[in-house]
Amino acid sequence: MTIAWPFTLEKPRDTEILADYFNLRYQFYGRKLVLKRYEPRGGVFGPVDPQAMRGDADFVHDQIKAFASLAYIPKAGAEHHYYDRLAQHKIIGIDSHASQRTEAHYTRFAPYQWNYLPAFDTMMRNYGEWICKTLAGGAPEHAGTGISGRAERVFGIAYHRAADQSAPDVELITRLLNDCGIEPAATVEISNASQVILRFVEQRVTSVICLCQGDHYINVLMPEATRQAFFPEWLVSSYHYLDYDGVGQKFPPEHAEHAFGITFHNKWLPQKDMPWYQAIKEADPNYSTGDDGWASAAYERYYELLLLASGIQMAGPNLTPQTFQQGMFKARFPAKGSGRAPLFEVGGGFGPGDHSWADDAAVIWYSPTGPSYTTNQRRGTYCYVEHGRRWGIGQWPRGPMPLFEGDCK
Repeated sequence: MTIAWPFTLEKPRDTEILADYFNLRYQFYGRKLVLKRYEPRGGVFGPVDPQAMRGDADFVHDQIKAFASLAYIPKAGAEHHYYDRLAQHKIIGIDSHASQRTEAHYTRFAPYQWNYLPAFDTMMRNYGEWICKTLAGGAPEHAGTGISGRAERVFGIAYHRAADQSAPDVELITRLLNDCGIEPAATVEISNASQVILRFVEQRVTSVICLCQGDHYINVLMPEATRQAFFPEWLVSSYHYLDYDGVGQKFPPEHAEHAFGITFHNKWLPQKDMPWYQAIKEADPNYSTGDDGWASAAYERYYELLLLASGIQMAGPNLTPQTFQQGMFKARFPAKGSGRAPLFEVGGGFGPGDHSWADDAAVIWYSPTGPSYTTNQRRGTYCYVEHGRRWGIGQWPRGPMPLFEGDCK
């Protein structure tokens, strides 16, 4: 089975060995995963270019002749141009990144689009319920100077519009907050950092919700907030890497200690306990992944290959995109006991109207001094409430959570 491999920021040998692992461990009925690597147009840091993304999908169909593709380079949530064109070519696209795509979008292009992370609407429903039940009505006790002493939280929303003019559905999170009595004081597109922060200051915002990329916190909003002496609570989620410790390590120090939120990713454990690392060592015991900060890329490729391998195995000997979907709907992810000790694995799976895996999330807060989970070359990590316990829609507890206290992990 030929699998397109859009090369991104990763160690190629990690991905190759992970493919070897799934070829060894899964039943593919005489087939094997054959990765065909290619360089996407525009490169890793290129702009959001719908024509280039569609051109890459055409290349996957015309030249690589792939059955499926691993995840494309993140493009501000607007990667749907690539996956939609793949679907038109009847090629499966496996993603592991946050996206603007809702479940309705995935269903529209079924059986060709799949994601490890939840669809945007599932992510926002969890996010909104967590905010409503645990933060609304409370004092902004995790904010900084000038804000932490106020009586009640006031929320502001910032969002990023990609170069193709697409944007996340801000109205969805607004409606969810409205349902519990929260009226965001300001909703601002990130185009001029000074104006965004000035608006938040004028509206006495205490807590910032950002549907944006990590870079927007690191290099845009937080530095400008410092210039305007604005030190709010910075809420994070899995929407574009705000919940990765490599992003938190770049937060300005005066803001890093005020960042917290929810993550849909599996709990980060010591490297030897991570499934992606165990898979690599099983396939090649002599290979050293090192400790150079590439763990997050290997983690993502592992889950893309896990979803792909699971669907192929469950499809049986007659492999088509349709039998792949039937197999995914029958599969159960992960083992019984997800969301609890000791591993606190993601809970979720697939079924009609559900083409993304993760359905629940853990609550995290950033510690500038905690040991990094991806590399020991830097300090700073996200810590877990109740060691990584997970909640889903309809399960979030009511009342404050113990943030910024107790053991980091």
